[in-house]
Amino acid sequence: MPISTPLTRSAALFATALLLDVFPTGGLCAQTPPPPRESEPAPPADVEAQSGEEAEEKAAFMRVWFMAKATDPVDVQFQNSKDGTPPSVLLSEPPPFYLVTGYRDLPAGSGILTVNSRGSQPRSLATASVALREAGLYTAIVRQEGSGYRIELIDDSVERRPPPDPNNLSLKPKPVRLPPKLKIYHFTEDLPVEVRVPVNNFSARLEFGGFSVLENPATLAFPIEILYPGPDGQPVTASTEADLKENASCSLVLVRDPYGRFSPRIVLNGRLD
Repeated sequence: MPISTPLTRSAALFATALLLDVFPTGGLCAQTPPPPRESEPAPPADVEAQSGEEAEEKAAFMRVWFMAKATDPVDVQFQNSKDGTPPSVLLSEPPPFYLVTGYRDLPAGSGILTVNSRGSQPRSLATASVALREAGLYTAIVRQEGSGYRIELIDDSVERRPPPDPNNLSLKPKPVRLPPKLKIYHFTEDLPVEVRVPVNNFSARLEFGGFSVLENPATLAFPIEILYPGPDGQPVTASTEADLKENASCSLVLVRDPYGRFSPRIVLNGRLD
């Protein structure tokens, strides 16, 4: 069942993400920056997100990527539309730089995601109506939009369960694996980039807020090149790698670290462990 107390703000390693070092060349400091800060999630239900086992009854799973610079304390909450219970606080008082959480369980079904101000008179700063499938895995992305925020819900599921046979409802269909994919999110302001995966003949030019995806590549483990202008305007290349054999869905998240340095990260999607 969902937990309605705020998550702790203590710094922790990614519980659900594999963070790979990025090695820049051509003018940036070679020191490996610390990863984006993470809030510890509530302990997940005892399920395997990538197996065919049945997830906890009527539960879905969600994490939050807070990709905005919060100038005032806010809460990110989920309110279920049916049961009338208090809202679940997914993230409380994010710091003034990027922050991610691990997956936590929520009731499946319809509901509302909100970003609310804190204080004696809290107000809603952004809302999004969502529908969560049973055993579905999701990422709620909070972006900057003008002086406020915008919420996007991304489906992280790595498999789909076909609908039951109407002539045999007792037979539960086996999950179907989805094609492997690399999702690319660009959250670095004022920095155009080009992402290349030469072994899969893939290239994507992205501005701030852009998105691209490499789906069902011929080679599942591959190096990634990220080209961007350095402080002196000269081209810089950062590199990392993804392995879709180990995890069928990964995200390349293009962000800056707390010191303002460009720090791309590989994040695993659809894993609760």
